[in-house]
Amino acid sequence: MSYPATILADSPILYLPVWDKVGGSAYDASTHANPGSYLGGQGGPTIGVKGPGITTGARFQSAQAQVVQVPRIAAYAVGDTMSFEIWFNLISSGVCGLMSFGHTAGSNGSAYMRINGGGFEVLSTNTAGIAGPNGTYNDGHWHHAVWTKATTTNHMYIDAVDMTPGVTNATLQDGSENPVIGGDVSNGVLAETFDGMLAHAAAYNVALTPTQVSAHFAAMTETPSLVARAPGYRHVSPVGFRTRR
Repeated sequence: MSYPATILADSPILYLPVWDKVGGSAYDASTHANPGSYLGGQGGPTIGVKGPGITTGARFQSAQAQVVQVPRIAAYAVGDTMSFEIWFNLISSGVCGLMSFGHTAGSNGSAYMRINGGGFEVLSTNTAGIAGPNGTYNDGHWHHAVWTKATTTNHMYIDAVDMTPGVTNATLQDGSENPVIGGDVSNGVLAETFDGMLAHAAAYNVALTPTQVSAHFAAMTETPSLVARAPGYRHVSPVGFRTRR
């Protein structure tokens, strides 16, 4: 099964491969078909760069404040149970946002994944974070990041390895901000934009199981050798099918 097919089998409420533009927008492969907008300088992120496995990604430049913003719809009201998932290839060693989903905890803030120097973090408010594991992520490689939350139970995965530290939980409430790929929006202000490549951003209204997280990672990593062995293959649709030239 291809990577996109594996993701779609688990019913994401948002799935942006971030490697195609349909009608000038970021294609949403979920059943909601809610495309995002490429924003920022130079026309937004550059699509079509080499991605994880046999897929492609998009180059996000922090200096140009490049992000993908998705209009908020009713399906994104997931309360305190959800999952975020994204592939990233980090260039910067600074604070770089991965995904923000417009939740509110306390007076303001977003449900938010980011890389902060040497750490993978998830945040429940602007001020109180859930600390993440340290690691070297600006290493020239693609990495798979997942945050699952089932009310008070949080799990954080890098490359399908559960690296959840002792976390401080916060109850998430649905807010009004639009979801953003490649940064964070809180109280209408964009911050911590990503510097590097991103691909296959997905959100769910359930907490993915460890088995599902492992299956998603394996669906991508089982096929990278095809890049070298079959250079004549290319993508012909946003859902990951390929055909020989």
